[in-house]
Amino acid sequence: MYIETCALYICGMCAVSFDGVFIVVCLHGVGLMESLGEMIASATSPLVPPERRVEYLRGCIYQYQRVASFAEEINDCFRHLTLSQFLLSLFGWGLALFQMSVGLGTSSAITMIRMTMYLTASGYQVAVYCYNGQRFATASEQIAGAFYGCEWYAECREFRQLIRMMLTRTGRCFRLDVSWFLAMSLPTLMSMVRTSGQYFLLLQNVSEKSG
Repeated sequence: MYIETCALYICGMCAVSFDGVFIVVCLHGVGLMESLGEMIASATSPLVPPERRVEYLRGCIYQYQRVASFAEEINDCFRHLTLSQFLLSLFGWGLALFQMSVGLGTSSAITMIRMTMYLTASGYQVAVYCYNGQRFATASEQIAGAFYGCEWYAECREFRQLIRMMLTRTGRCFRLDVSWFLAMSLPTLMSMVRTSGQYFLLLQNVSEKSG
């Protein structure tokens, strides 16, 4: 009886804890990328002596490799776990939209309010994943801009060669995936919302024809 009573609270706490860990890890990755961008932007500043700038840039490249390894580790940790979360959220959206379409036909205000709360709860997790995944990808795209934005054209040949190498290497930005199917991004969130709306309209048309 105690376990059945606490089941909903335990499930809620587990979900909040998992989402909290995901948000903290993503923010840490974003912070690492932003700090790396500031390091790269300072490679040609007067604070770095001209004779030490090649060595400084090599240190930035080494830091980029560490950040890339960390980003890959994050993606591997959450890739398949978030797939189940996305599927459950989609199932919750579909069920809530179906109940809302029925509630519109029967004019049940309680059903509408209840299903709206379910829809919000299911959409919250997907929004958290896609929003933080978009921040993760956007921060990684700025790394290439930091390499290109520094005053590399006034430096020695070795410095320019390292910049050219890193511009080629940073063409592929970091991102967080949902298994091997989707990327956690705002376009993914918008496509899911659009698909849910189409599904809602389909159910509403079917209920009107059957009625």
